[in-house]
Amino acid sequence: MTAAILVGVTGCSTTSDGTPTTPSTPSSRVPSSAESSAPALPHSGAPKVNNPLPESALPENPCDAFTRDQVEAALGSDAPEGERDDDFATGPMCDWTDSASATIITVFFSTKTGEGLSAVYANTKPQTDFWETLPPIHGFPAVMTSFEEASEASCHVIVGLADHYTVSASVANPRKPHATNCDSAERLADMLVGNLLQRAGR
Repeated sequence: MTAAILVGVTGCSTTSDGTPTTPSTPSSRVPSSAESSAPALPHSGAPKVNNPLPESALPENPCDAFTRDQVEAALGSDAPEGERDDDFATGPMCDWTDSASATIITVFFSTKTGEGLSAVYANTKPQTDFWETLPPIHGFPAVMTSFEEASEASCHVIVGLADHYTVSASVANPRKPHATNCDSAERLADMLVGNLLQRAGR
């Protein structure tokens, strides 16, 4: 359920099958009619990312987004290993599912839509049951969102690291109040972005 919600949170109507294409060289490439008519970024009320982080700061495996010590701090010393999933059109994700505490932590890299927070503002904000604009996380714009139908009582924090891509952290635990899950998701998002900044040497 959490994975499905994350796809909805970060999804973009302009991406259909998630199959990346290889662009031609800049000198020979002719923009398609869809590209030429696409709105400039950001759009739909999304804030601009003034000091973007290059995608090269992202680990190839989203399960490497946190250190083992960080995972254990969140889930306990017997925390499970993360399980990677690449079967989403918007980008790779990793779940840590702790059956003992009923907690699921998810990290998602939405790198394939090419619209970053603009897609979230355009597609998610009108449909979500809960939406909050957060103070910047390490200087990057962020929002918090969730859906009432989520049986896991999940909460998602989505951070725009550039105008064209986002990362997110979510926490789901039906045994805890929604506000508690949101507080945990915000802390994990802060930790996630801090780790990426360190990878980028900032």
